[in-house]
Amino acid sequence: MDWVYKKLWIIKENLLNTFATSFVLGMFYFGPLVSVLITTSLVLSPLSPLLPFYLIWMYLDRKTPFRKGRRMGLLRSAKLHQRFRDYFPMSLIKTADIPPTKNYIFCCFPHGILGVGVHGEFSGENPQFQKLFPGINPLCHTLDSNFYYPFSREYVISMGYRSVSKEALLNNLTKGPGNASVIVVGGSAEAMHCKTGEHRVILRNRKGFVKLAITCGADLVPIYAFGENDLYHHYMFPEDSIIYKIQQAVRSFTGVAPTLVSGRGLFQSIFGLLPYKRPLHIVVGKPISVEKKENPTNEEISALHMTFTQELVNLFDNYKYKYLPKPDSVFLEVE
Repeated sequence: MDWVYKKLWIIKENLLNTFATSFVLGMFYFGPLVSVLITTSLVLSPLSPLLPFYLIWMYLDRKTPFRKGRRMGLLRSAKLHQRFRDYFPMSLIKTADIPPTKNYIFCCFPHGILGVGVHGEFSGENPQFQKLFPGINPLCHTLDSNFYYPFSREYVISMGYRSVSKEALLNNLTKGPGNASVIVVGGSAEAMHCKTGEHRVILRNRKGFVKLAITCGADLVPIYAFGENDLYHHYMFPEDSIIYKIQQAVRSFTGVAPTLVSGRGLFQSIFGLLPYKRPLHIVVGKPISVEKKENPTNEEISALHMTFTQELVNLFDNYKYKYLPKPDSVFLEVE
């Protein structure tokens, strides 16, 4: 009977992990849909008179994601976030010490379709992160639009997210030490080119984070998530097609990549909006020392950008042999 009990236990754990992942993705990545559903339900319920008060609260609270934020420890340490990590599963790999005597910008690649590695490892109270990097306080930054959706914004803010605006980044990086601003440098542009088995990052013309690092004296930390691009099947269209041009127009206007993808469902692995259950390995590189300078020249910014790019490529090349099936034929493309 032991094998029966073990089998039932595995089924139960897989179901709980799947439900936890559905909740996390629904509240964060599908914020507009969740907001519409909750708002509609509230309008049709006896609690509808409360809705105007909540909208007033949203207006009064609009600056929170740009300044101090509002973390909720109970939510950040909830078991569902560990189940979210176990769903894939995720693993966090340390390559060097990160002393809590400075501030840092954690630069994550690639974005993938949703950037779930960043959310899973850096947004909540992750015991593994705290064990590997004691004294470091990671703070994830995301698009401003995620703070505009009623109700789902409360989850995003409570998880500790702040705007990816310069104001919010400076607010975090000028305090500390021990603060780490977590950003996905390639953003939605990277999501548009996400493809299983390929490794392309948008970095060549992204230098704003480098200038910010110099002006704040924050060290740069390259991070690569092996497996991020393999979590969905992405239906890509030719760049000269009408659909692709519409996608780019929407992305330019909203900042969100309107990709067409398929994954798995709650009870089957053939189709759905949930990501595939494939391992994610988030490798944290060694910090690149940055000397503080209030007004860096273009040459200084370009030089540090070149150093960072090379360190990211080296990180990928060093660990692809451990986490990719055919490492000799795979290379990191920097665009």
